[in-house]
Amino acid sequence: MSFCHIVCVGGTADITVHQRQGDGTLRELHKASGGAWGGTKVDEEFYQLIIRIIGAPAWYKFTETQIADFLDLQRELETKKRTITPASNGMITTKVPISLSKIYKNDSGEGIDEAIDGSNYTGKLEWMSDKLHIDAGVFKNLFKSCSDKIVGHIKELLAMPDVKGTHIFLLVGGFSESAMLQDAIIKGLPQGSKVIIPDEAGLCVLKGAVMLTPV
Repeated sequence: MSFCHIVCVGGTADITVHQRQGDGTLRELHKASGGAWGGTKVDEEFYQLIIRIIGAPAWYKFTETQIADFLDLQRELETKKRTITPASNGMITTKVPISLSKIYKNDSGEGIDEAIDGSNYTGKLEWMSDKLHIDAGVFKNLFKSCSDKIVGHIKELLAMPDVKGTHIFLLVGGFSESAMLQDAIIKGLPQGSKVIIPDEAGLCVLKGAVMLTPV
């Protein structure tokens, strides 16, 4: 019996295929491979959305001068990535530091509303004080790039002769707790595939490392 081990963490997605032997040991059929398709890729997509509204100079000034606020934004995104689902609709509310809009206004002389009106997000995004309301479709699209790359890579592996026929997939790592990623992987796999997502999937990698560390 062979199974695919998908580890999705903050920065990367690493995919390995193993085969269980008769004595209970594992034989590696395909070594770990993947790319920079972890949860931080979604963050980067969000940052690019902001840049398309206020421009790169204001954004990088914010990240370089308001470090504490930038860290708060990163924590907020981490929470949102775990709560948004394929069924989410309407507007998704995300907290953003007021300092970000202040920097834009001080540097450009115009308000955030004017910036949004001049972007491609008119009617899909509202920015009021420290709240950013984003159309659910726009927010869910932030996951598409990394999800497509992960699913595409899995399909490439399954086409290899020594891996072909694998139908059990174990999904672990912090980013694997995202319902958006889970849905994309499940829908992208061949019919009849079984996807196992353990409780506290985000801690599985850490627990495994501790258990296997020589004393």
